[in-house]
Amino acid sequence: MAWAVERYEAPHVGGDSADTPGTATATPIRGSAIGQKPSTKLILSDWPWFGDRDINNPRSVWHNDRGKPVFPTLFGDSHVENFKFPPNRQALDGLQPDQNYLWW
Repeated sequence: MAWAVERYEAPHVGGDSADTPGTATATPIRGSAIGQKPSTKLILSDWPWFGDRDINNPRSVWHNDRGKPVFPTLFGDSHVENFKFPPNRQALDGLQPDQNYLWW
Protein backbone atom coordinates (compact mmCIF):
# COMPACT_ATOMS: atom_id res chain seq x y z
CA MET A 1 0.00 0.00 0.00
CA ALA A 2 1.10 3.56 -0.49
CA TRP A 3 2.56 4.42 2.87
CA ALA A 4 3.06 7.90 4.32
CA VAL A 5 4.05 9.67 1.06
CA GLU A 6 2.47 10.42 -2.30
CA ARG A 7 3.86 8.69 -5.39
CA TYR A 8 2.68 8.76 -9.03
CA GLU A 9 -0.24 11.11 -8.29
CA ALA A 10 -1.69 8.71 -5.70
CA PRO A 11 -2.18 9.90 -2.12
CA HIS A 12 -0.93 7.55 0.54
CA VAL A 13 -3.40 5.24 2.27
CA GLY A 14 -1.48 4.21 5.37
CA GLY A 15 -0.04 6.50 7.99
CA ASP A 16 3.56 6.73 9.04
CA SER A 17 4.35 4.28 11.82
CA ALA A 18 6.77 5.93 14.17
CA ASP A 19 9.15 4.03 16.44
CA THR A 20 8.09 6.32 19.26
CA PRO A 21 4.35 6.38 20.04
CA GLY A 22 2.71 9.70 19.26
CA THR A 23 5.34 10.86 16.76
CA ALA A 24 3.79 9.71 13.48
CA THR A 25 4.06 12.36 10.76
CA ALA A 26 1.55 11.12 8.16
CA THR A 27 -2.13 10.44 8.78
CA PRO A 28 -3.94 7.50 7.13
CA ILE A 29 -6.53 8.36 4.50
CA ARG A 30 -10.12 8.71 5.71
CA GLY A 31 -12.99 6.67 4.31
CA SER A 32 -14.79 9.88 3.40
CA ALA A 33 -11.88 10.83 1.10
CA ILE A 34 -11.92 7.41 -0.58
CA GLY A 35 -15.69 7.74 -1.00
CA GLN A 36 -15.27 10.83 -3.20
CA LYS A 37 -14.12 8.65 -6.14
CA PRO A 38 -13.64 5.07 -4.93
CA SER A 39 -13.59 3.35 -8.34
CA THR A 40 -10.19 4.88 -9.17
CA LYS A 41 -8.61 5.12 -5.69
CA LEU A 42 -5.65 2.75 -5.39
CA ILE A 43 -5.74 1.07 -1.98
CA LEU A 44 -3.52 -2.00 -1.98
CA SER A 45 -1.65 -3.96 -4.59
CA ASP A 46 0.43 -7.10 -4.78
CA TRP A 47 3.19 -5.38 -6.65
CA PRO A 48 6.42 -3.51 -6.02
CA TRP A 49 4.76 -0.13 -5.37
CA PHE A 50 7.82 1.68 -6.59
CA GLY A 51 7.18 0.94 -10.25
CA ASP A 52 10.76 1.55 -11.33
CA ARG A 53 11.59 -2.08 -10.50
CA ASP A 54 12.15 -4.26 -13.56
CA ILE A 55 9.56 -7.03 -14.01
CA ASN A 56 12.35 -9.24 -15.38
CA ASN A 57 14.49 -8.88 -12.27
CA PRO A 58 14.68 -12.26 -10.50
CA ARG A 59 13.53 -10.57 -7.27
CA SER A 60 10.28 -9.57 -9.04
CA VAL A 61 9.57 -12.93 -10.69
CA TRP A 62 6.54 -13.52 -8.46
CA HIS A 63 4.90 -10.52 -10.17
CA ASN A 64 4.61 -12.09 -13.61
CA ASP A 65 2.93 -14.95 -15.38
CA ARG A 66 4.99 -16.21 -18.32
CA GLY A 67 6.64 -12.81 -18.68
CA LYS A 68 3.44 -10.76 -18.44
CA PRO A 69 3.12 -8.49 -15.41
CA VAL A 70 0.42 -9.45 -12.91
CA PHE A 71 -0.42 -6.96 -10.17
CA PRO A 72 -3.80 -7.64 -8.50
CA THR A 73 -4.87 -4.26 -7.16
CA LEU A 74 -7.64 -3.36 -4.74
CA PHE A 75 -9.54 -0.13 -5.39
CA GLY A 76 -11.66 1.91 -3.00
CA ASP A 77 -14.94 0.48 -4.29
CA SER A 78 -13.70 -3.07 -3.51
CA HIS A 79 -13.10 -4.14 -7.11
CA VAL A 80 -9.80 -5.80 -8.01
CA GLU A 81 -8.04 -5.66 -11.35
CA ASN A 82 -4.60 -6.25 -12.81
CA PHE A 83 -3.18 -2.73 -12.63
CA LYS A 84 0.18 -1.56 -13.95
CA PHE A 85 1.47 1.98 -13.96
CA PRO A 86 2.28 3.20 -17.48
CA PRO A 87 5.88 3.60 -18.65
CA ASN A 88 5.73 7.40 -18.12
CA ARG A 89 5.00 6.98 -14.39
CA GLN A 90 8.30 8.62 -13.43
CA ALA A 91 7.05 11.88 -14.97
CA LEU A 92 4.12 11.73 -12.53
CA ASP A 93 6.29 11.37 -9.45
CA GLY A 94 6.21 14.46 -7.27
CA LEU A 95 2.91 15.72 -8.71
CA GLN A 96 -0.02 16.37 -6.40
CA PRO A 97 -2.73 13.67 -6.38
CA ASP A 98 -5.66 14.41 -8.69
CA GLN A 99 -8.99 12.61 -8.20
CA ASN A 100 -9.86 13.34 -11.82
CA TYR A 101 -6.86 11.44 -13.16
CA LEU A 102 -7.04 7.75 -14.22
CA TRP A 103 -6.17 6.79 -10.63
CA TRP A 104 -5.45 8.56 -7.39
